Amino acid sequence: MEIQSGVATVGSNMESLLLKEFQITFPQEFNSEPVLVANTLEQANTKPHVNDTFAVSVKSTTTKDAIVHIRRVDGGTHWAQPLRLNWIAIAQ
Repeated sequence: MEIQSGVATVGSNMESLLLKEFQITFPQEFNSEPVLVANTLEQANTKPHVNDTFAVSVKSTTTKDAIVHIRRVDGGTHWAQPLRLNWIAIAQ
């Protein structure tokens, strides 16, 4: 079993698009296509807490990278914070 994980900086989305597409490049290529689990993390050390809420969907995965869609779901259409993405990829 191969496992890789990380935290990537997605950044802001000031373009008022419904979603942002983001590519995760794995540090090392997997021997087989992994399963990816991801969730967003708000800007580090934010005071007061930012109430933005996001959904993450995996669009595709390969042995080298993955593409995810990130969408704000609390009524807003963009975000100014440097959003981060926590991810883990697991292959058999």
